[in-house]
Amino acid sequence: MTVAVTPEERLAALLAPLELDEFFAHTYEQKPAVLRGSPARALGLLSLERLLERIASPEEIRGKIKIEVDRLRRDLKTTLESLRAYADEGQPILWDAARGVTPELDALTSDLALAMGANVCPNVYSTGSAGSPFGMHCDAHEVLALQLEGQKQWTISNVRADRPLDAPAYADDLRAELTSHTDEAARDVLMQPVLEPGDVLYIPRGVFHCARIPPGSSSPRSLHVTFGIQPLTGCDVLETLMQVALGDRSFRVFFPLAPQDRDGRLAEEQLALLERRLARLIESGALRSAVRALEEHGRRR
Repeated sequence: MTVAVTPEERLAALLAPLELDEFFAHTYEQKPAVLRGSPARALGLLSLERLLERIASPEEIRGKIKIEVDRLRRDLKTTLESLRAYADEGQPILWDAARGVTPELDALTSDLALAMGANVCPNVYSTGSAGSPFGMHCDAHEVLALQLEGQKQWTISNVRADRPLDAPAYADDLRAELTSHTDEAARDVLMQPVLEPGDVLYIPRGVFHCARIPPGSSSPRSLHVTFGIQPLTGCDVLETLMQVALGDRSFRVFFPLAPQDRDGRLAEEQLALLERRLARLIESGALRSAVRALEEHGRRR
C-alpha cells in the first residue's frame, strides 16, 4: 500500500535535517546551508542514462538544452550512442527549465511549488572532465541544489548582490553586478563543500558561487538538479497592476501634444485623473484578485 505524501512533507524531506520552521526562520534568504542526506533522497529522480535517453527521444523538449547537445539535436545527430560518446568525452549537458525529463522530477518540482507557494524551475546539470561552463556568478532566485550522481564541489562566496531580479528591465543592473563583483567574489570564499548523492545545498538569491567536479573525484561525471525558487516581488505586482489598468480606457488615452497644452494644464489634469482612477482600481480589489491568480499560476507551473 502506497502512503500519500503531501507537498509540505516532500519539502521537509528535501530540507532535512533542518526542520521547516528552522529553515525559514534562520536560513532562508539569510545564509547558505549544506543539508547532508543519504543517497535515498535522490533515488529514482534522474540518472545520466535516463537524461541521455530523454534527450535522444523524439518527444518535444520543454525548456532549453544548452552547449553542444543543442547543436546535435538541431543537426538531427542526437542518437543515444552519440550522446553517450559526448558524455564520455567529459562534455557538459545543461537543461534549463527542465520539464518532462522524468515523471519523478516533474512531480517533485510541482510539490515544491505547491509547498512554497512560488514558481519553482528545475535546471539539470551534467558535467565531466571538460569542466563547468559557468564561472563565479550569482542567481536572481533562491537555489536548492540536489546532488544526484557523482560529486560536485561548490565554492560559495561571502559576496552578495542586493536582491537581483530576473527581469528584462533589470538585466543591465544584473550584468553590472556580475562584472563588478566577480573577481572579489572569487577571492572572498565562505565555504567549499563537496556534495555527494542525496546532499542538498541552499544558496540565497544574489550569493556568488560556482561549482566543479572536485580534483581526484572517484566519479568522472557529476549530475545535479537545481530548483530555482521565484516568489512574487513588488515589481510583479506593478506589472500586474499595469495589466489591470489596460482595461480602463483612461489609461489608453494619449496625453495632449505640446501645441495643444502650452501651459501644461491639460497634462496636469489628465495626470490627476489617472491618479484617481488608479486609486479606484486598487480599492476595488481588482489588483488583489489578479495577484492571487498570478500566485496560483506560479504554484501550478
